[in-house]
Amino acid sequence: MENFLIYAILAGVGIACSLCPVGAVVLWRRLPYFGDAIAHAAIFGVVLGIIFNIHTTVAVILISIIFGLILVVLKKTNIEAVLTVILAYSFLSLGLFLLIFISYNTQIDIFSFLFGDILLILKSEIRFVIVVAIAVLIWIYYRWKNLLLMSVNEDLAAVEGININRLNLEFLLVVSFLIGISIKIIGTLLVGAMLIIPAATARNFSKSPATMLILSIVFGVISVIMGIGLSYLVDSASGPSIILSASSLFAISLVKNI
Repeated sequence: MENFLIYAILAGVGIACSLCPVGAVVLWRRLPYFGDAIAHAAIFGVVLGIIFNIHTTVAVILISIIFGLILVVLKKTNIEAVLTVILAYSFLSLGLFLLIFISYNTQIDIFSFLFGDILLILKSEIRFVIVVAIAVLIWIYYRWKNLLLMSVNEDLAAVEGININRLNLEFLLVVSFLIGISIKIIGTLLVGAMLIIPAATARNFSKSPATMLILSIVFGVISVIMGIGLSYLVDSASGPSIILSASSLFAISLVKNI
């Protein structure tokens, strides 16, 4: 097997092991729009990185985290969902507007940012993704009961002594950071789908939250391997190929429940 395929699979597995279980929590909390909102805002980070000659991954992570922090403030309002969508498209539009300030001599592969290209992943980036995946899984392990209780009822969680504001902040920052590092692999237009679809597939096969969490990782990993294989065989974009694979697994889960 080619080295670049091994690198791509390792990076994809790392992203699946971190993004998909967090996606399960996103579904429990009924926030399916959340991932797309941050991903749209991340375009602004891509453009800022190019303009100021900052590593695009770093710029995207910073903007995603800033966006997540703003959402923490918006969560205190009664129109959080509406403001989240408005803010996401405002960030996206600002990023696209700032494209006019990029030098004509600058090479921009906007397609790779929109749809991802996991086949171009670097070895140093793989290490980073794997470390992040381990850190996220440890965080989920230690916050498991609190996340589950907060997803069921925030008021009940508060009565049980859980610091709701701190846990919300941790959750938003984790999601924002994960989406930020996933942009290069899945792309801004599709990373929200990777967050939600494997978790939704796992829900159709699960009878408990723990099972759903584990199966979300399993289906995420399978989607990545199938998608990379499809991308390599037919020379298609890796991001869409991975999401199509995830969608096909979700379709199978629907048939199973009929």
